[in-house]
Amino acid sequence: MSDQEYKEYIKDPTNEPMKRDFAKRDEGYLVVMSVCVGENVLYHNDYDYGERFYCGSYIWAIVNKEGLVTFQASGIYNVDVSEPEEIEVLSLVNAKQAMNQKFENIISANKVECKEIQQSYLAVGDGKSQTVSFIPVYVFLIEQKINDTKGGEQRQAIETMSFILDMENGKWIE
Repeated sequence: MSDQEYKEYIKDPTNEPMKRDFAKRDEGYLVVMSVCVGENVLYHNDYDYGERFYCGSYIWAIVNKEGLVTFQASGIYNVDVSEPEEIEVLSLVNAKQAMNQKFENIISANKVECKEIQQSYLAVGDGKSQTVSFIPVYVFLIEQKINDTKGGEQRQAIETMSFILDMENGKWIE
């Protein structure tokens, strides 16, 4: 069944999803590219927070032996190349202190662990116009092991979260 036939088939709620067999001729590649400002990758998630709108940025494509199958891109901007304004940013040491303070009063049997800190940029808009500005941020990748006892059986899961700290003003973007 072709992809188009399968799309039509799955639209009918009475049809069960079927297993599809794929052969060597069906192989393809998923190509994922990051959108960068200078050497820093733009953050990839969209979300609203207060009066700001944070625009995610990503590019991906599927390519097979016949060429390009699918292409999606979001957060590709024409950048104003006028002289950038110089700003004072939060040091990595102060950013780590802010992360420690965020979790210092939380009482939990489950340990919270920072796995990675990345410098990045967020594309910020007002949600109304096409104009965006880029703000420098630290992205903290956090893991927390969660123990669960269900039906007398002990299980452990790992919850992964991202926390974003504005490098200019030291405030959390949540």
